[in-house]
Amino acid sequence: MKLRPYQRDGIEQTIGAFESGESRVLLCAPTGCGKTVMASDICKRFQPVAWVAHRRELLEQAAKALTDIDFVTISAHATNIPDRKFGLVVLDECHHEACVTYKNLIERIKFDKLLGITATPSRLDRMALRFNKLIEITNYGVLVNDGFLAKARLFRVRTEEDTLRDLSEWAKYYRYYIGPTIFFVRSIKEAERVKVALGDAEVICANSDRSMQLERFRARRVQFLISCLVLTEGVDLPMCQTVILGRETDSKTLLNQMIGRAVRPDDGKSYCNIVEPAQVFDSHSKVAVSSIITPSEQFISYRGSILESVFETARI
Repeated sequence: MKLRPYQRDGIEQTIGAFESGESRVLLCAPTGCGKTVMASDICKRFQPVAWVAHRRELLEQAAKALTDIDFVTISAHATNIPDRKFGLVVLDECHHEACVTYKNLIERIKFDKLLGITATPSRLDRMALRFNKLIEITNYGVLVNDGFLAKARLFRVRTEEDTLRDLSEWAKYYRYYIGPTIFFVRSIKEAERVKVALGDAEVICANSDRSMQLERFRARRVQFLISCLVLTEGVDLPMCQTVILGRETDSKTLLNQMIGRAVRPDDGKSYCNIVEPAQVFDSHSKVAVSSIITPSEQFISYRGSILESVFETARI
């Protein structure tokens, strides 16, 4: 795979930091920019490698990237740890590193160097990550200008008392324009409500058959995935054209992760759509999309507003 210029830069900086004596390096880059690709290239220099992550999808994605490398994948919840010393341990989505589970796991692994990769190094609880060196590369605006991420169109939907109902009606009204969509909610109860409202939808959660559901979504056999506490990390779904934020948050990390499901480019995808309740923008207690990215276009919308020409012009 041909590396992009910013990927080569990130790889060179990271390897340089390790070779200069740093033992714990944090590589931070935006969602969708290929952190797994960069980390797998770095792994070639420091074998054998242990790749640690807290979700099955992340471990499976890493295994596909680590060809011709001496590696093992380790779940963050693992009880059995290989009895060998690793040249490098990679912590995927390493903003979890401050958690007790991760701390205990790392203390049990024998290694020389530790590489953390994430798009969001800060935590809402402000717990510090234990790295000596931070390397930050590129940003969303640069990646859009260079054609590596899709332009974002932001829709702030006017809602009344029932936000989920109004967002669901908006999505159903524009379903022929918004393409494959992930609808984020807080609970299974909320997810089931949205599923009933949308029809062509599946609830994806920790206990569902996520592999099968993602396969159906990628094949466009289902338009809407209603996500309850999953799909915020480490899942590449470039066919996703729209993210609907049916859950508010005061965490920039979480919001960044949800937005990140839609920004990856795909054939024929000139724009992605981010949909949030309009009241979030007016709220001082919640994080709005505009605090994470600068959309190329912005609209105040509601179900039945004349937006067909907007969608058709963008040709999503």
